[in-house]
Amino acid sequence: MGTSASKQLFDSAGSNDVVKLRSLIKEGIDVNMTAGPEGITALHAAAEKGHQRTVALLLENGAEVDRKTADRCTPLYYAAKKGHVEVAQFLIDSTAALEASSIDGTTPLMIAAQKGRPVMVEVLIDRGANVEACRKLGITPLAVAAIEGHLEVVKHLLANAHASFTSTSQDGSTQIVNAAAQTYSDVADAIAELENPDKQLTMDKVKKAFMF
Repeated sequence: MGTSASKQLFDSAGSNDVVKLRSLIKEGIDVNMTAGPEGITALHAAAEKGHQRTVALLLENGAEVDRKTADRCTPLYYAAKKGHVEVAQFLIDSTAALEASSIDGTTPLMIAAQKGRPVMVEVLIDRGANVEACRKLGITPLAVAAIEGHLEVVKHLLANAHASFTSTSQDGSTQIVNAAAQTYSDVADAIAELENPDKQLTMDKVKKAFMF
């Protein structure tokens, strides 16, 4: 099958056209063929759009659940990035790797935290995602959420996963408090309150400790 078939595959996956997709599969199309320099598959395209029926059909017909793009992103990463919770759960039920990371070490949990997807973050944590996983420079999901100012995600990571703001990056700095206190006072206050329910640790003390 040539370029036309490839285009039809990705068009049907991206538009949730399961009738057309079934027809292509019946004709023998390779569901794991890739498109463009990114190297995405039809499963990546369907996961990114949140099309669970298409995801299911592709997996039933041999799609590789953990196939990686040129940047080493899996379909679960794409679903987590866009906040498609049901698709993410389906992929996990289909043995998708929770800790598969992109070329810079970003896991599905980390990209969900970065994009401010609190429900996705909670689901991934409940399924066993590692809240202390680090990408380059030792940045954790909590650090990413704090840096981006995603208060609800920060609260989920602290309260539900018991992640600590004392997790350190490779240079030894407590980057979470540093970034949050510098830019997002509500995130910084939440970190201080959740880590110290007795409120003995004030943000003034935190900022002083990090030379703000």
